[in-house]
Amino acid sequence: MPSNTRDCRRAQRFLLRPRRLAEIIACQQIHISTLQSKVGSPDLGIRVTGSAPADRTAYLACKISEMREETARLERQQALALVQVKRLLRGMPSPRAACLLEMRYLSGLTWSAISDALHLTPRTALRLHQRALRLVQQLLEDRENDPEKEKGHEAMCQELSSPRLR
Repeated sequence: MPSNTRDCRRAQRFLLRPRRLAEIIACQQIHISTLQSKVGSPDLGIRVTGSAPADRTAYLACKISEMREETARLERQQALALVQVKRLLRGMPSPRAACLLEMRYLSGLTWSAISDALHLTPRTALRLHQRALRLVQQLLEDRENDPEKEKGHEAMCQELSSPRLR
């Protein structure tokens, strides 16, 4: 099993990916709303050299369309990342460790809330967290070494709607 902090960081990045993508999506949506509010204003806040206001509006509409496409792509990536994380957590041998990781990385709970929910001291919860991260790292390595374990993109997206994952 991996023992250094760098390996745990890799596991943490994997577990945090759905939440980070959700944050990026939220920023994209705010940016789109801001751009949409500028469409009706006389000063669009953009300068396209030598262009009429209609050209600026067309430019802005094109940017909004591009951002919507990018947001849709990010939403698909987030759904896939969420399925991958939940599938990995389901495959963990320790349900308590899986529960702790889900509470921390998917729900964003504090250590205090997690330790209360699992009836652990905060220190014990942190120790269980470190062991769980090492286990996630091992599972990630096993998955990389055995490509047969990896399902296709469509199958993972179908899992997202499964009642077991909710």
